[in-house]
This record gives sequence, C-alpha cells and structure tokens, in this order.
Amino acid sequence: MVEDVTAAALNAISGTRHTLYSHRGVPHFLDRALFDSACSRKTLDAMFEAIRSERSLARRIHRVKAEAMGLDGIAWYDLGAPLPFPNQELLAWDQAKALVQRAFSRAYPGLGIFQESLYDKEWIEWEPREAKRPGAFCTGSLLTGESRIYMNYNGALNDVRTLAHEAGHAFHSHVIRDMRAYAQDYPMTLAESASTFGEMLLTEGIVNDPDVSDTQKALMLDIEVGSAAIFLTDIPVRFEFEHAVYEERKSGELSVTQLKDLMAETQRNVFGDVLLPGGEDPYFWASKLHFYITGISFYNFPYTAQL
Repeated sequence: MVEDVTAAALNAISGTRHTLYSHRGVPHFLDRALFDSACSRKTLDAMFEAIRSERSLARRIHRVKAEAMGLDGIAWYDLGAPLPFPNQELLAWDQAKALVQRAFSRAYPGLGIFQESLYDKEWIEWEPREAKRPGAFCTGSLLTGESRIYMNYNGALNDVRTLAHEAGHAFHSHVIRDMRAYAQDYPMTLAESASTFGEMLLTEGIVNDPDVSDTQKALMLDIEVGSAAIFLTDIPVRFEFEHAVYEERKSGELSVTQLKDLMAETQRNVFGDVLLPGGEDPYFWASKLHFYITGISFYNFPYTAQL
C-alpha cells in the first residue's frame, strides 16, 4: 500500500532529523528550518499569530466561493475550483505565452525581454504527456547561468499563472547569475518572493488588458483572491500538521491511522465550519511532495511569508 510506504518515509525522515539534531546540539526541530529561511522564531510566531487572528477573513472567502458554487461549504477538492461560469474557454499555449509576455512587458520591459528569450530558446518543458510527472518547478545551473522550467500546461488560466510563477524564479536566477556561487544560494523565504511577484504582475496585467474578456478577468481575480485564502488556511494546515508530527515523533513512530487523523483534525481546526463534514483530505500528507524533501524541512511556511 502507498500509505504504508509514505508513512514509513515520513517517520524515517522526521526520526532521522530528531537524531541528527540531538547529536548536533540543535535545541528545537524548527531551528534548522528557520536558519535556512533566514527567519527568527519570533518572526515566525508573529506571522502565524497574525494569520490566526484574521482566519475569519479567509473562511469568509471560502464561504463566498461555496455559495457561488451552490454549496453549503467547501471540501478539499473545492479549494482551487474555478467559478462556475458557462462556456469557459481553454487557452492555447501561444495565448498563454502572450498573456504573460504582455503583463511582464507592461510592468518592466527587461522582464518582458527575458520572458521572450525563454520562449525563443525553448527553455520551458510545458507539453502534457502520458506518464509525465505532475507539478511544476524551475531549476538552473551555476555553470551555464541558465534556467529551465518544467510544467504541465492544460489550457486553464491557473496554468498560465503557473507559467508566470516559474518564470519569476527563472528571472530571479537570471538577475543574480553573475554573483559568486554562495551568494546565489538564497533562502526559501526569498525564493518565493520572485515567483509570487510574477503571479501578481500577471493578475494586474490581465485585469488591465483590453484584449482579455470580462469572464477571464473575473476568473483571474477569483484565482488571486482564492490563492490568498489558501495561503491563510491550506498552507498553515501543512505547517501545523508537520509541527504536530515532529512533536509526536519524539515518542515513537506514527501509524497511518494517526497521520490520517492528525491531518483531518488539523484541517478542521484551521478551516472551521466552512469545511463540509467529510470534506477533509486525510491523505494529504501522503500526496504532498514538500513533506518528503530531505534537504529542506518545513518547506511550506515560506509561501505564507510572502503575504
């Protein structure tokens, strides 16, 4: 069973870190993640306290979204669902490229020129294929000073946003390409600034683009507002779940049932009554790659830090 393998992996990764931190004199399991992110514990605690104090705003956004879909609340699979507009068109890849290109060029011509070079040099692996891994990322080489984007483009406006996100990463690497190697090793809290900034430029560009339909503009605004609500709920769920796992792991390994219950309980606590009964995703821990990256712990909170 996949659940047994992923549970064993999660237990092994967290257990190994506890052991290493103990031998290295690291007082708390968050200390390494905070050091890697160039963030203090005081700052982290203040951020999540601010989020908890305004959690009702995120829940209200989710509730409005549920009402627009004719639902009494949301389930985990509704978080990224688009508004139910009729006849939503899929965008061809060339249309997606043009949307990002225009948005970037209006905001900053240098960024627009760089974006065009990504297209011309075919540095974006975008075509969906059978057995191709889902998701998206940007990677690069210190030797060549070049970046490559990996993604799956299926024609949705959210896919266009993913292109802008990953292009933000690529431009960040392009700007610092001549710096010494160690200076290019930036923390996650900074890495996601460039990518989310790319998303913001795209949103502003689409909203102000006379060639974009009102429906597409409304969908883009929905994605932006919905993403803000996700940053205030779904991302903190990941942090609070992982924090709880590490606390429990001090006493021994966690079973599949414990991990499922812990995830569902965390989701209910964060989302509150806007989450439909049974709308939890108890297996989210088994499907989210971020929990299994051995080189970085607590990968998720830098996304919320961008707010």
